Amino acid sequence: MGRNAVIRDYDAHYIIQKGYKVSALISIGDHCWIGEGALISKGVLVGDGAIVAARSWVIRNVAVKTLVAGAPAMPVNKNIEWRV
Repeated sequence: MGRNAVIRDYDAHYIIQKGYKVSALISIGDHCWIGEGALISKGVLVGDGAIVAARSWVIRNVAVKTLVAGAPAMPVNKNIEWRV
């Protein structure tokens, strides 16, 4: 996990909208790499072996062994392998 990464499962505010949920669980799989300054939002599942690039904003699930980047984070590469 990189410095200043944020994992936030709660919005701390309410939007008046049918079905809106202020909080939702986050799940981060095994052997994941979360880059510096990344933000992972409520309700997201980060699959095993995934990489979240630095300063990315993750608002959707990240598939297993997928590299995502951007704001919002989008898949850049699939079926990746990485090591320390």
